[in-house]
Amino acid sequence: MSAGEVEFEFRTVSLFELQNDSGVQFGELGHQVRDRVLAKCEWESELHDASLRIAVPEHVGEFRFQLAEQSACPPGELLTKGCEAHTTTVRGNELRSEFLFKRMDPSAHGRLRNAEAFGCFRHSSIASGKLRERPKARRERHQPIIHILIICKRSIIRRIKRALGKWKHCNFLHATGVTMASPMSTADAAVPAEADVLLVGAGIMSATLGALLTTLDPSLKIVVLEAATDPVTESSNPWNNAGTGHAGYCELNYMPNPKNGARSREINKQYRASKAWWEKLEAQGLLKLDTFLASTPHMSLVFGQQDVEYLHTRYLTLSQDPLFDGLEYSENPEQIAKWAPLTEGVARRSERIAATYHPNGSDIDFGALTQALLKIVSDNGGTVAYGYKTTGLKQRNGEWLAVCKSVTRGAFTMRERRVFAGTGGQTLRTLQKAKMPEIKQYGVLPVGAAFYRTFSEEVTAQHRAKVYSQSAVGAPPMSVPHLDARRVGGKDAVMFGPYATFSTKLLKHGSIFDFFATLTPGNLTTVIGAIVRNTDLIIYLIGQLTASKKQKFRELLRFAPNARPEDWELFTAGQRAQLVKRDANGRADLVGGAELVVSADGTLAGVLGASPGASTAYSIMTGLVTRVFPELAEKME
Repeated sequence: MSAGEVEFEFRTVSLFELQNDSGVQFGELGHQVRDRVLAKCEWESELHDASLRIAVPEHVGEFRFQLAEQSACPPGELLTKGCEAHTTTVRGNELRSEFLFKRMDPSAHGRLRNAEAFGCFRHSSIASGKLRERPKARRERHQPIIHILIICKRSIIRRIKRALGKWKHCNFLHATGVTMASPMSTADAAVPAEADVLLVGAGIMSATLGALLTTLDPSLKIVVLEAATDPVTESSNPWNNAGTGHAGYCELNYMPNPKNGARSREINKQYRASKAWWEKLEAQGLLKLDTFLASTPHMSLVFGQQDVEYLHTRYLTLSQDPLFDGLEYSENPEQIAKWAPLTEGVARRSERIAATYHPNGSDIDFGALTQALLKIVSDNGGTVAYGYKTTGLKQRNGEWLAVCKSVTRGAFTMRERRVFAGTGGQTLRTLQKAKMPEIKQYGVLPVGAAFYRTFSEEVTAQHRAKVYSQSAVGAPPMSVPHLDARRVGGKDAVMFGPYATFSTKLLKHGSIFDFFATLTPGNLTTVIGAIVRNTDLIIYLIGQLTASKKQKFRELLRFAPNARPEDWELFTAGQRAQLVKRDANGRADLVGGAELVVSADGTLAGVLGASPGASTAYSIMTGLVTRVFPELAEKME
């Protein structure tokens, strides 16, 4: 396979905006592309008319898109030569048209699973493409022409940065889904005007709450709206997190005082509750554990006299708790290498090492789990829709009015009795838009991460454990270094990290203005105070950002001395929002873990923070049900 080709499964929606010198704006063009594609779109435009011509390769079975045009002048005709179906709606100065070009080509490799515009589909293909220079053409004064090539390339879709002619700019945005099961709903899903419960965001939190509510009361009308056009593109994506089933076995940051195991015990109980619920759903035929859960031992590995003494004290504390039966301890390098062969050779002549090992840990594909839980919601009559952004929340007469916008439907509103914000890093902003007084002084700090990853069978065969260590001085709570065995989609991998990255985005696919949008007069001093109190965090972040790739790999070598650079790739994982708030003494500081916030009237709720939220989602949501849905609390075991 050449460098320009790659095998993958994908769904694609592309948008671009055009603006000429006279300020006439052309809205959104979305398209679904399949197979080997090199499609060319030609635009010719004056102030009073717009025309579009499409050239599609012969082997493409269907090419469908929707065009929305905003113009200060009445729109002219659209040339639709070769179009099999064409519908047009005119509202004021907006022209919205849908086109379908269709050929029955026997050489095509398949058919679109959903034919609707912007619908989801799943198709295995080989896509290839290359940039081609447009032949120089004569451009008349009032007829600027833009050529757009749709290009599929290994993990990168090239952006068309500037239009030709007299266009000021052309932003070409492309979202490509990872290889996963087909979505349960499409961006064209029929979203009802009213609902009992609106879940904003389709991540693990909303999925858990939705599945819990619908199994407790199938009559509830539940709607899940996700802004992304594909499922699990953010924190719940299996490659945007470490996949650890956090149970307190190996996470040393849960137990800074080795003689106090209260928090580790609490998290262990919460994870056990999550797992018991998943097993119950499996017994009911609603889930299959082996599609997202893999038995993976959990280890702690430390270096140096001080940390060895800490780990030994921690082991003595936890080994007295029945929840941690089976926990083992060793300072023998040979025994440690048996538990995790990749660590063979970590012992230093001048440095002591120690490790604990628990055989009952787990690795979780939270992406697969999220989609399985959302399927329970949709199978019970709920609505799960992608491509729907909730832009505002207002409470009127005891009900919530959600202002929503979709790529295909435009702006609309819906009413609901209760709302849950499960939008990951954007949850605080979602609650701020709803003017929730309980979070007035809450703030967030963006935290990003990168990991080394390998799919080498030689490496993955030697490592079937999750190995956690102590975090560096100043590192945020979620930045504990760990060497993780992963299983995603039935394929084994090993990850190491995280390495801190910096962006003002609060979502991986968010905006650089995300963080600034959360700053308000009510939380500005809280955020500044948290930064001032954590200067070590700034120093740590600077060190991480200035570290070379060679320096980063050296950290991996500390845990896997025989690692080869050619086997590993460095990739950017998810973006998190570290919660900051004031403590009981009024001091602003970072807050570890996930925190449930509920409005005084019990109609609005959200989860802020990060790890171990996904692993303990069931306990968090049962707490929410008790406070927000007291009539259902009795039905929970």
